[in-house]
Amino acid sequence: MPTPRLKNLPLLKIIEHYLIPWTRQSITSHIVIMPAHDKSLPFGVQVKECELPGPRIPVKNLRAAGHMSINAAQWPTPGLSEKHDPFLLCVLSGHATIQIGTQLLTCNEGTFVFIPPGIAHPDGTRPYSHDGTSCSILWTRRCGSGLRCWISHSMAGNAAPYHGENLYFSHEQLIAAFGALCDELLQGRSGDTCHHSLMLFLLLMQREIGEGRVFDVLNGDKMKQEEPSGFNSDPLQLAERYIRSNLSSPITIEMAARHVHMSRANFARLFRQHTGQTFLEYLHRLRLQQACTFLLETTWTVRSIAELCGFASESGFSRFFTKQMGVTPLTYRKTQ
Repeated sequence: MPTPRLKNLPLLKIIEHYLIPWTRQSITSHIVIMPAHDKSLPFGVQVKECELPGPRIPVKNLRAAGHMSINAAQWPTPGLSEKHDPFLLCVLSGHATIQIGTQLLTCNEGTFVFIPPGIAHPDGTRPYSHDGTSCSILWTRRCGSGLRCWISHSMAGNAAPYHGENLYFSHEQLIAAFGALCDELLQGRSGDTCHHSLMLFLLLMQREIGEGRVFDVLNGDKMKQEEPSGFNSDPLQLAERYIRSNLSSPITIEMAARHVHMSRANFARLFRQHTGQTFLEYLHRLRLQQACTFLLETTWTVRSIAELCGFASESGFSRFFTKQMGVTPLTYRKTQ
């Protein structure tokens, strides 16, 4: 069944009209767990063995502000990188030809591909199509304390794919669902449990976008603030979850105390006993860690990163970052 061009469709419509219907079919016919084996390939998917051209260049693990770089290694010549976290991609349209590790994977629209940690994959600097047709791919991976999800469009002969929608999610339940799905795939499972995990992940993503709890990196649209939740009976753990889920919002200690139904003074005292830090020290540490992650792992502007980390202005964020790290955000990105 041919799929119309998707490059102008918002991700919400793609999830509703394509990803969820595709997933409702047998998951074993659509997913490829890398490295792939001929006997387990879905119809229309091909794998050829290949070499990793050029030297593997290790990337130093950075621990500034408690951060470790997601990059483990790079192969600049073919445009490949190796990361510490897994990726999930889905070919939305066209035919994708992608080098993943020592395999060249060719697949059609509707194919999900799981890339475990430690396997080389495209870094976004080379086209994904080699037969003159267009190709669109949805990528998802952990980024900072949340999830990054973006669409790349490629044409054969282009110097590099260009990005469409680029979204960032921080909702705890969505992140947990993605983690559970990755755990299943890392075990090499592709049966009913994996099917239900993928469906849950897509439905939660659909809900988060529909209810506005997402940050549009390209347009700078802020996420809605998390509503109180009663799933965790420990008020201090609930407060920590609340803070992590709302780093892009102007959180105050009064708001956190009110979220867990405590007075400001009592919350401040118990929070410091629980974490060993004051509320502001804890909040600033999380925001600094997240800022370092975004600067190193994305090409997002400093303004977008400032908004995602809860700062009212780019200048205020730059002053805070420089005071804490000793260099400006752009200098940190260039020198690490």
